[in-house]
Amino acid sequence: MMSTNCIDIPDKRPVVAPQQPRAVQPAVQPADAFRNMFAILHNLETSDLPFMSAEQRLAFFRDPIPAVLRLDDARLDALYALITSRQPERYRGIV
Repeated sequence: MMSTNCIDIPDKRPVVAPQQPRAVQPAVQPADAFRNMFAILHNLETSDLPFMSAEQRLAFFRDPIPAVLRLDDARLDALYALITSRQPERYRGIV
């Protein structure tokens, strides 16, 4: 005699994948914005600095920190505006 195995099949509902927790965006750290500022400075080219004299640009590419410290207010403001414009939105206003 043949036995029949009955499998109880529940009503057919769509299978839903378990929900993954949403990734939480880490808070922006001021140190990240500060580091990014130096990355921007490092990637500048001479054509990015038309507000500096040729001598100032040369000094900037030799050793940027003392060159930045020696800039007059107008040129420093122009450099700051340039750096700020290249910062990603999440870093603006932090440094």
